[in-house]
Amino acid sequence: MIHSSNRVKNMDDVFDRQKYISVLESTLNTICFDRASGKRFSFEKLYYPLVLDDGKNAFQSYKEQIEQAKKGNNEKDRLRGIRAGIRSLSSEVKKKAEEKLGEKKADEQKAETIALLDSVKQKTSKILNNSGNHKPIEISDEENNNIQSDVGLQVSSEQFIDEDDKTDKSITYYDAEKYDFKLEEDEYGLYPEEDYEDKHNLSVRTKRVLAIANAGHGKTTLLRRIALFYCYSTLPELREKKEELVTSIEEHNRIKKIYGLDEKMDYIPCYIPLRKYDGKAGSFKQIICECIGELFNGCESGFSYECINTFLDREHKSLLLLIDGLDELSNALAKSVLTLLEEYLEINPLTTVMMTSRVAGITNPEIMDSLKKMKFIGRSILPLTDDDAKAYSTKWIEETQEGDAVKTNLKKRLSQVLSREKYDYLKEFMRTPLELLVILKQLANDSLALDRYQLFHDMLFELFTSHERVDRKGILFEDTMSVLGCIAYQMQLRGSLYVSEGDLELIIENLNALNYHSGIISTGDLTDYIRFLNSIAMNIGIVEKERRDGEEVFTFPIRSYQEYLTAHACCHLVVDMDSIRPEPFCILSNKIDVDEWTKIIIFSLSDLYTTNQSEFDRLLEYVFSNEKNDTRLCTYIESDLEVTKEQAKIICERFFESNVLTDKQKKIIMAWSGTKSAYAYNFALKNLFMKSEDRLYSCACAFSTVIDSFMNNNGDFRSFLENVKDNNPKKCLLAAAIISECISLFYGENIEGYEELAQNQLVLFDGIVDDLYKNARQYKDFASIKALADICIVRNYKESTYRKLLDEELRTTVFEYLTRKEKESQFLCIGKYEEKPDEYYELLDIFTVLGSFPVVKKKGKILISSYAQDVLNAMYELSKDDNAIDQIAIVLAMWCCIWDYERFIEAWTHDICREKDLDENYRYVIKTYCSEREQAHFEVLKKNKAILETAIMYMQIKNRNLNASPYLDSLSNAYNIFGFSHDVYGNLKKNYINEICSFGEAASSDDISGEDSVLSLFRRRDISGAARFCAENIGKEPNANFVNLSFLLRFGKIGKEAQLPYSYEDIPRLLKDAVGKGEKYALMNLALYYFENQRTEEALNLLMKLKVDDWKELSYGFWKQELWDTNGDPEGALVCVLAHEYGGCDFVGFEEMLNAAKERFSDVIKVLDTRMI
Repeated sequence: MIHSSNRVKNMDDVFDRQKYISVLESTLNTICFDRASGKRFSFEKLYYPLVLDDGKNAFQSYKEQIEQAKKGNNEKDRLRGIRAGIRSLSSEVKKKAEEKLGEKKADEQKAETIALLDSVKQKTSKILNNSGNHKPIEISDEENNNIQSDVGLQVSSEQFIDEDDKTDKSITYYDAEKYDFKLEEDEYGLYPEEDYEDKHNLSVRTKRVLAIANAGHGKTTLLRRIALFYCYSTLPELREKKEELVTSIEEHNRIKKIYGLDEKMDYIPCYIPLRKYDGKAGSFKQIICECIGELFNGCESGFSYECINTFLDREHKSLLLLIDGLDELSNALAKSVLTLLEEYLEINPLTTVMMTSRVAGITNPEIMDSLKKMKFIGRSILPLTDDDAKAYSTKWIEETQEGDAVKTNLKKRLSQVLSREKYDYLKEFMRTPLELLVILKQLANDSLALDRYQLFHDMLFELFTSHERVDRKGILFEDTMSVLGCIAYQMQLRGSLYVSEGDLELIIENLNALNYHSGIISTGDLTDYIRFLNSIAMNIGIVEKERRDGEEVFTFPIRSYQEYLTAHACCHLVVDMDSIRPEPFCILSNKIDVDEWTKIIIFSLSDLYTTNQSEFDRLLEYVFSNEKNDTRLCTYIESDLEVTKEQAKIICERFFESNVLTDKQKKIIMAWSGTKSAYAYNFALKNLFMKSEDRLYSCACAFSTVIDSFMNNNGDFRSFLENVKDNNPKKCLLAAAIISECISLFYGENIEGYEELAQNQLVLFDGIVDDLYKNARQYKDFASIKALADICIVRNYKESTYRKLLDEELRTTVFEYLTRKEKESQFLCIGKYEEKPDEYYELLDIFTVLGSFPVVKKKGKILISSYAQDVLNAMYELSKDDNAIDQIAIVLAMWCCIWDYERFIEAWTHDICREKDLDENYRYVIKTYCSEREQAHFEVLKKNKAILETAIMYMQIKNRNLNASPYLDSLSNAYNIFGFSHDVYGNLKKNYINEICSFGEAASSDDISGEDSVLSLFRRRDISGAARFCAENIGKEPNANFVNLSFLLRFGKIGKEAQLPYSYEDIPRLLKDAVGKGEKYALMNLALYYFENQRTEEALNLLMKLKVDDWKELSYGFWKQELWDTNGDPEGALVCVLAHEYGGCDFVGFEEMLNAAKERFSDVIKVLDTRMI
């Protein structure tokens, strides 16, 4: 403090109200959140009004305070319907008072007023009873004035509560009533000095107010805001200098209304921080004088102690004392300052005082008696509700951040924090202004990441050390963390949420083994630790004291504090008496399968990342490799740890090595999206995909790409879609998979919130369908076919386009793909599994795509294995209720693979459509929870009039119990029985024959028709049989069969002993015509024949005639797929190496191909190397 011996610069100037308030306002009107930058902001704009309640609520548990805050926040909404009744009653009081008060003597006025108010009370109680509400009513200024007018008494809102409802029903450990400071009141709550106000009101007519709250609740901020209010009330010209005058006036009036402040009182605010009080002042007037003097220390002109003293004598009736931090003094100093204050108020009884304190500052009986003697009214500051936190956060962002883009991004991040489940823990730390500011500053420093560990560290550091000297902050923080960390760890081991004195006694040895440097623990006995915990409970609030089973216990009201402190113990304390150093890995690796330890492990990983990198890597990799529960795994991933690409690879290899994407896999990808390590996961996934065979990792890679694009680039897909034109088949496949995942998001399948962004991309797909179609034919690529099917349905193409894009060649490719999944079908039929495996989703994908093709007439029976039939039948039954399955597609797949036409129509009319809607306008799918995809598919099929007409006829026949099989007989029956005209019958019959029965072009797939083909025989390695097939069919397609025969003769080394019309020696003659025409397969076959016969130069000269596109088709279309991928045949490897050198084709696993080719065709590779050099 500044003492009277000190003098400030200017001895001659007159110290007056204007000079003082001008300087005070200049110190209060701005606030700095970052001392490093020194940037300051408008305090008036940033202040958020805090909710006040009875003083006793400061002693409630954390949970009870939150509930009280919610009640207070909702009060206005709940009471809107009651206000009208209050207004009419208050008018009645005013009217009766005007009539009667004129006839009464002064000493009778009060009794009459009481009677009138009693009447109001009774009538209002009826209103409240009718409304089901028994809470205090917040009375507006107008309403309050109506009641007070000509009566001269301030009315408490508590007068509008039934007597039975005045009882505090909360459970408090402390004797709450003991701390609820009030003026002595009569039966009706009318105080002698007429000062009582609504408990939400801080009207300065309430002469003595004590605001009670724990650390961080905004006590100091509240006093500063009240001081600033009266600066502007006293000197309005100060506000007129502001750039945003209107905003300033609005904020001023808002604070006035909320706290019931009276600017007519002409107060001079005096802010007095007690933390600087050293007990040397001889009077409270001296304390005031020194605080005012300190304001001028940094000014060019100052005033002497005598000038300030004279000013105080002159203005003592107008002073508003704002005394901050009674709890920051020792009991002795607190009693001393209260004694001085009491003496001052005896001399100046009209002085208004508002004081703040933590709970701990007023528990001493002598301090309490002194406060009661001075007739302080207790007011608690309640925690912020979710709405409060959101409102303040939005205001803070608007006022402190620069640039619309920055503000928008930060608000988006804030919205995620407030709405996403992964941030639920943060809501516990958005209850006080201090904690909320810590969160907001961290969000502003890194808008894409929220370091939970750092958040807790900063918050606890602030709570533990906010009132300590800078040189003591570090050691005080470490010692406090050590004590609480050791206790929290022992509680966690026992699975307990509280610790008793008996529990503390059991771990006293562990506690005393710690090193303390700040003096918070002195004797090290049980009493010492109890004293420490009591101090934390009363001053900080992260520990609470309660009574359980007849004994006092301590608990962490917010579980996350216990988890954070336990993690600190695991990482920094020797918690095992047999150890010589902290062993976080040994402790935590045994706990990964325990839910209650998950957040502790996350806190520990965050700690270890900055303090022990090797332990961090070891523990994280262990968790990623061994965690079996997907919910816990997602919690680890979304905690925003720093993950390397190699560590991310562990997750990707464990969960995404498949051709499909399950809900579980999507959940994992969504967990890492938006984290700072998202790039590592996405990189690892894409790298694995590019190196994999077939479609492994493709769906996961596509989904992560789409989500990342939506989150960071607002979904600009043009660059991804360009890959369908790339020469690299892998890139084409990924582009196709991206399209399908985007369409899935458009339908809102499993992941919601991206429908609009996905919809914006749909129009782009129209421009690439031709490229997709080309890729599907060239690479026999299922992903491209699936993308085409998805586009056709979502874009609802006309029938001709639909049939053109999804033609019979592609349908055959899908059937071939299905035949290669026989093992998956067998597993689903005879395997054991608890949940649907990847094989289920892979086959569901195939059948869904198969059922997305245009409906066509079947030429003969389509053969799929009995296992595949069983799987499809099971999916059909599931599709009736499962909206994750496109039932329409499955029904069409059943028609294509199993059913006859009549069975299909029966399913269509019973399972798909509502019978009553079977007309030209039919619109609905009968399934209860029809998905968006199913409805879109239905809209496509509605265009097929043949299905509609057949369905109508089928239902007409069936409803009259006629035999509906075969269909033509049914039509004839319908004609004979119902008297259809010959024209109608003829048209229906014609439709059946020409449209219904044909349904488009015939399917042609030799390989799946049940008949042998050259390809099916070759795949069974019946080379002679395949060669005989070609020889016997030479006349049908001479060129193709000559080329195929030449390949088989060469590949199988078939000589004359096979007794075929042709042999190995005939190959050049067989290929002569096709080579002369430049046919690519003929050129390649003859070149390979030359290579085998050491005619390398001739072979290479032939290959020079091939075009770039020829190389892609030759390698990807046959030699890689049929020889290398299937059997690892060196000839397939050689063709791929040649395609790489001459056609610029890239292959995954190229080095392996090259090595295989060198081993079998070493001479060829040597000559090739020489030519390349």
